[in-house]
Amino acid sequence: MKKIISMGIASAVLALTAIAASADMVAAGPEKAAPGTEITVTVSTTAEVESFGFVVSGTGLEVTAATATEEGTAFANVLEDGTVKVGGFNVGGYKANSVLATITFTVTGDVDTDAVVSLANGEGYDEALQNLTVKVEAEGTTDPTDPGKEDPTDPGKEDPTDPSSPETGVALAVVPAVLAGAAVVVAKKRK
Repeated sequence: MKKIISMGIASAVLALTAIAASADMVAAGPEKAAPGTEITVTVSTTAEVESFGFVVSGTGLEVTAATATEEGTAFANVLEDGTVKVGGFNVGGYKANSVLATITFTVTGDVDTDAVVSLANGEGYDEALQNLTVKVEAEGTTDPTDPGKEDPTDPGKEDPTDPSSPETGVALAVVPAVLAGAAVVVAKKRK
């Protein structure tokens, strides 16, 4: 009987050790954002892990929502101080590159500053966490679908729908259509 109890205690100690073991976490999100816009940041693991625990905070950012992975027993709680406490445990484990949490922020920082998403270890965890920096810039300076392309809605750029802007391109599109129509009429008359 003593052996069974001892083995049970040893198993419990091993289980606690396994829970405290962890892997690198990394936050990913946009590189640039304008004040007042919402950004979504995902936190994922770079290696397989059975459990995780960390705290997320933002500088120049305000948390608007937080969701933890649906696998196992996981949680993402927004605390009164504006931080998010995230944790989870899954007997089957979380595979490498699994998204552990998704957090939505509103950018509150000033233009030309850095907004920073900070990841801190939860109690009993020792992940090598990596923070995420988002450059705050004026709205409309880049096309959100293509960061290298200028945004046509940028103030200072001509708006093609503005009636006071020159109508370049419209005449070029109409002339070939008129010529094509005339060619059809000429072809019909020759028959």
